[in-house]
Amino acid sequence: MKKKTRILFTTLIVLAVCIAVVTVFVGCDVITTLISQLPTDGVTSSGNLITTSNARGTSLSLTSDGLEIARAQLTSESPMGEEGTRTVLIYLCGTDLESDSNAGLAVADLKEMVAANDNPALTVLVQTGGAKRWTDSDISSKKLTRYKVTSSGLVELATLPQASMGSATTLADFLSWGVTNYPAEKMDVVFWNHGSGSINGVCFDENFNYDSLSISELDEAFLTVFSKMTGKFESVGFDACLMSTVEVANVLASYSNYMIASEESESGSGWAYKSVLNALAANPTISGAELGKVVADSAYKSLTKDGKKMFTTSVVDLSKIDDVCKTLDVAAEDMSAYVDDNSTSDIVKLIKQALNFGGNSRSEGYTNMVDLGDMMKKVSSLVPSCADVVEAIEEAVVYKVNGSAESNASGLAIYYPLKIQGSSEVAVFTNICVSPHYLAYLDKTVFGTSASGNGSGNSGNTHNWQQWIQNDFDFWSLVDSFSHYWEDIPDSDNDTYNVIEPDNQDVTLQLLTDPYLDGKGTYTVKMDGDSLNNLVTVDYALFKKGENGVKTLIGSDIDVKLTYNNGVCVMTDQFDGKWIALPDGQLISLEVTEETEEYAVYSAPAILNGTRVTIKIKRLADQREYEVLGVYNGISENGAASKSMANVEEGDVLIPVYYVYQADGSITETQGEALTISKEGLTFNEVALENGDYEYCFILTDILGEAYYTDPTVYTIEGNTIYYTSEKANNEENGFWDAFMNPFGF
Repeated sequence: MKKKTRILFTTLIVLAVCIAVVTVFVGCDVITTLISQLPTDGVTSSGNLITTSNARGTSLSLTSDGLEIARAQLTSESPMGEEGTRTVLIYLCGTDLESDSNAGLAVADLKEMVAANDNPALTVLVQTGGAKRWTDSDISSKKLTRYKVTSSGLVELATLPQASMGSATTLADFLSWGVTNYPAEKMDVVFWNHGSGSINGVCFDENFNYDSLSISELDEAFLTVFSKMTGKFESVGFDACLMSTVEVANVLASYSNYMIASEESESGSGWAYKSVLNALAANPTISGAELGKVVADSAYKSLTKDGKKMFTTSVVDLSKIDDVCKTLDVAAEDMSAYVDDNSTSDIVKLIKQALNFGGNSRSEGYTNMVDLGDMMKKVSSLVPSCADVVEAIEEAVVYKVNGSAESNASGLAIYYPLKIQGSSEVAVFTNICVSPHYLAYLDKTVFGTSASGNGSGNSGNTHNWQQWIQNDFDFWSLVDSFSHYWEDIPDSDNDTYNVIEPDNQDVTLQLLTDPYLDGKGTYTVKMDGDSLNNLVTVDYALFKKGENGVKTLIGSDIDVKLTYNNGVCVMTDQFDGKWIALPDGQLISLEVTEETEEYAVYSAPAILNGTRVTIKIKRLADQREYEVLGVYNGISENGAASKSMANVEEGDVLIPVYYVYQADGSITETQGEALTISKEGLTFNEVALENGDYEYCFILTDILGEAYYTDPTVYTIEGNTIYYTSEKANNEENGFWDAFMNPFGF
């Protein structure tokens, strides 16, 4: 920026701060008013490459006309190589998918590649690394190796010292090598490994403490190689979980024509490489869209009937991503305006009903990846401009294949904090968010409230619009300039299953009275006012009482009746003394992870063939029949999503797992008995609970994703009869529940 411009910018910033001193910021219009007076400086020229002023592939800024997007671009474009040729660069990070006992998934896919047809016009290059052990002894775990794939086998081209596959430098070196030595008319990149969506990225290297490629590192690596290219990559694909997000697409839009990826967790088998490479061998110049169609169709076809249920793969035309980002920014501004005049929870309730991916529960961990199209479609009933985002996504996603359980998937997910995992997660997102107004909306409804602890919505949140006014309006440098803003958000605690326990000032929900039993023995809770505005979901939890104050969590479910009268919500239980069980009668512990007016999705912890998993289960809201969607390993402590969405098959051995709440406040696990799955597969039956004492309470979730347990009551089951007591359960336990999240003060 020229000196004169910088002086003008500084003067205007000072002016903006002065205005802030005497003005109460009440909406996003203030942002627009201030930024309309400021200059922008989007790109600078550097040789063959026109780069953004922030030295990244994309620069976002707000102007009086709305969101402006500047992208790195080539001064002139032409094919990289001879007409009719194609090069595919596969970045294969083996990790535990290869090294774990009985895994070998990376080598299995290499064998699929070798089994494909040859074509002199098609070059397939692979770099291996990231695994402590390879099932093919010719592949070294002590160094990086580059191969050419032929129908006769892998031809070793180069070896390099071991380096992290989760490093931008390692990726950039591989891409530069491929582009320089094997240029083609069309070039593609494929990432093979675990994916974890927008926050933790892709390619977790187990030789380097599971270092992964963040979205910003992808940007850095692609920008490095882009200066050596004369045209964009035809496609960038992810044979990895959860990577079809708008944040990823926004970064890749500067470097590639298409993105091929899945919103949901993938099966262990991933892409069907023989089919994909055969299609390229037959016609090396097919478009990225046509290639993506082959990837999606062949991968779906390779799965069993049950394995298809949670399948998603989408093909995104990256030239249309700018429209998605711009319409989202307008919609997010309108969402912020809506919550200024209405209940904050109105929109949050709708967002929580949208499809989410990769598991978002205590058992699985939280990816916070939510379908953008489904979110916007639901919120459009309150904010009409959200429908424009849906339309823009439909234009951008040129092809998709969804399983029966993912029929509403739009093709693009977005980060939404179903549960904040700590300040580091927030910091990552602020640096990749595609819309300043979306980030501002989250600050108003979630981040700002969490950081300040001063309420939310109409109850006086302390979001600060000045935080979004940054040097040069370079939104991508947002984190460095006010990272202190997030320091008050607590980091997640694995010992408490990622539940953030608030202090008293963070409580957003208060009850009118103590929970009580009415004359018919119905457990009842009442709420009104600002608390009701912050309330998002109401479920119930059921515990089996044991000896010495120990309680076993049976699970949570959705059967709570809500009635409204004169601004008061009355919540009453529908408990009938029944629960779902395995065929041998053992109860299965459910946790609600997604609920709409039509259905609920649950996670159930279990041991399957010796491996800790969660079972994904779906139930229609008006029925008591349960469908198994699949089995999932969840999110690792390193943030990697399991690439092993699988089915329960005949002969598998399943052991249910239960959480046990100890009297000292700790939570442990216990296991049930082993069950061998019959030829009918995994089925459930609803059974009457055995005799004994049970504790029942409501789980109230607020707009921050915090789950609060109300004081429980005791139900005693004897035969087919349910008895109840009017005394609180915790009175007889000497304050047992004080050790758990119970902020209501009763």
